[in-house]
Amino acid sequence: MSDANTRARQQRAEELFTEVREIAAPHREAAIDAGSDDPWVRAEVRSLLTFDSDASETLGVTREDSFDPEALIGVSVDGFTIRSVIGTGGMGAVFLADQHSPSRRVAIKVFAASITRSSALERFHHESEILARLDHPSIARVIAAGTLTARDSTEARPYFAMELVEDGKAITQWSTAKHRTVAQRIETFAVVCDAVGSGHHRGIVALDLKPGNVLVGNDGCVHVIDYGIAQWTRASDDAGLSDAPASNAPRMGTPQYMSPEQFSRDTSALDSRCDVYALGLILYELLTHQLPYQTGGRALDSAARIVRESMPAQPHRVGATLPRGLDAVVLKALAKRPDDRYGTAFELADELRRWLADEPVLAAPATAVDSLRRFVRKNRTLTAAILIAALAIVGGGAASLRFALHASREAARANAAAARANLRAASASLALDEPADAMEHLRLVPTEERGWETRHLARRVMNFELFAAIGSEILTVTESAARNEVIAGITPGYIAIADRTLTRPLDVIDMRPHQSKRTGTIISIDASPDGSSIVAVNEEGTLLLIDRESKRVDHIASDRGWCAHLGSVLCAVGWDGAIELFDAATHQTRGSIAGIGSPTDVSFNSDGSVLLIGHGDGRIRCVDFDAKTHTLTERWCTGTRDGGTRAVAISPAASCVAVAWKNGLIARLDARSGATVSERDLP
Repeated sequence: MSDANTRARQQRAEELFTEVREIAAPHREAAIDAGSDDPWVRAEVRSLLTFDSDASETLGVTREDSFDPEALIGVSVDGFTIRSVIGTGGMGAVFLADQHSPSRRVAIKVFAASITRSSALERFHHESEILARLDHPSIARVIAAGTLTARDSTEARPYFAMELVEDGKAITQWSTAKHRTVAQRIETFAVVCDAVGSGHHRGIVALDLKPGNVLVGNDGCVHVIDYGIAQWTRASDDAGLSDAPASNAPRMGTPQYMSPEQFSRDTSALDSRCDVYALGLILYELLTHQLPYQTGGRALDSAARIVRESMPAQPHRVGATLPRGLDAVVLKALAKRPDDRYGTAFELADELRRWLADEPVLAAPATAVDSLRRFVRKNRTLTAAILIAALAIVGGGAASLRFALHASREAARANAAAARANLRAASASLALDEPADAMEHLRLVPTEERGWETRHLARRVMNFELFAAIGSEILTVTESAARNEVIAGITPGYIAIADRTLTRPLDVIDMRPHQSKRTGTIISIDASPDGSSIVAVNEEGTLLLIDRESKRVDHIASDRGWCAHLGSVLCAVGWDGAIELFDAATHQTRGSIAGIGSPTDVSFNSDGSVLLIGHGDGRIRCVDFDAKTHTLTERWCTGTRDGGTRAVAISPAASCVAVAWKNGLIARLDARSGATVSERDLP
């Protein structure tokens, strides 16, 4: 059978699978038989249903036999009325519902297990809290949560209501429905990576990413759904979230979209790179209309062996019209070893946008020929001018002195063109993490040709050194004015220190040995006033103190999210909002103030004498620190506000306070009282 026929059958199987997975289980068999005359297609659909967590069960999750979704239609609870079943799965069902105030349609997820089972409640709280902490426009937002009871039943079941994706299609269906171009598919998929990356930034790993959980609505907007088996990668007590809800077996995802390490059932090996692998599989399927491995219908051990041992074919060999430049990006995301993949979904999104901008991708540094081709594509007129100028110069020298003046002018033009070429080469070198090469190209630009572009690129080189040695995502950054350095926390668990004068090489401190997992991120960092030591918090919530000279690392405390180095004392804010001071020499507690709730962001002024904390319930708290007495005093605290805070900031002199709300407003507050001075929509 030809490859075209195979792809057509696979496409039909996926379409039929998407149709029947929304049908109640007792009626699926008839729908499958009526949907295709091809035995292979029917068998493939049944195989997909076997492994699909929404249609049947996610690995390790069992369905409550007594749960009847149809019995909930018409039930009203907490201002919602359930109208119809959208889909059923191993953990429960999703319904279309009407919200009465405000008037709108929403989706309600009802868990199959009743609240009398502790595991059901734990699982319910786990997913609802995970979704509440995710903050991205492409992740469905939780509206409300509670319990409901079906008619003629006494069993209360947990539910939560969330935004409805109107007529959402799986991203693979969306891409083929109107024959989207490769660029359109990549642009949309980069938004998916942004959404997943926002979870990685907060320490949340989805673990069940697949086309059916990435929906594109009628408006073209992307929505990532179903964080039912997501894991919180920080310490299990952080923010009141557990690493995973209790169950009879580890709940590890859908086998067709699982990473090699997920098959091991070792939860300590799971981090953001599992999601990167799943995103790589979805991207492969978006580009080639098929998965790199055929694991449907196979036993779990067999599927695991295929995923661990089989190497995926290059996408352009499967789809002949695909540009080869994407191969390296896709295959890096699908690397067998987690260390060889992108660290987070944000890094994958950045790489895809480099490809869209026709810039060199980090997965495959450009050769000289690639750079020349890229330069010609972007500068066709300039390239033609260079060739014409060169021909004119040669022709002028061979013909007569009468053309000497003309040749001189053309030579000047060629000189200007060569300068432009060096500027382009410098820009390409920066994209390849080669600031030294970029500086060399800038030196080759003649003095008379140096303009604003040269100055701009030179500034970029000065600011680029931090990114140069480690092509990873930077999640937190600070400076040491005393040493004229920039210090950053970088995935997958390093601290990088860059000299602003570029006279010293980049200094990198490996923090991975100081956490329970093999990799992780530094989420908060600060330097002592003299720059001799660094305080940091890793994604597990461990407060660490690093001595620059000896490289000694001391574990100070746990369950922390933000930190500041105030010289003789260290200040840390916990996931419960509590503030604590530690002696920098003895590590003993010097002062504390109780928390009032889970923070979303923390900001210190330049000398650490004032700190600002934004909370998930919308409260903003301002606290003063007295360096002489080592005491903390609350200056003011605002009331709660719907939506909560997204980010807070206080000016270096603590004279101005700014806040960004999750509803899209920004405000300036009076630093003395916390009163709102002005408020406006984000531009």
